[in-house]
Amino acid sequence: MCNTCNQSKQSSSMMSNLAHGILGVSKAVLKIDQLNSIGISNRRDICSKCDKNNGGICSICHCIISLKTTIKSEMCADTPAKW
Repeated sequence: MCNTCNQSKQSSSMMSNLAHGILGVSKAVLKIDQLNSIGISNRRDICSKCDKNNGGICSICHCIISLKTTIKSEMCADTPAKW
């Protein structure tokens, strides 16, 4: 793959990740697709013990853990997913 094509592919991937992040933050703030309080608590407990948790930011997907854990349709980015 040429450098131009590779840069274009990386840019497209970065834009897709950014759009997903914006959508996720919007869902969390507007309380759309929200998990119940027990589910949120369980996810946050798992994340609090995870070695990928870097001060409330996931080092794999770079999400804000306190927001992502509230969204029912989201999954842990680790392999295998922890929740």
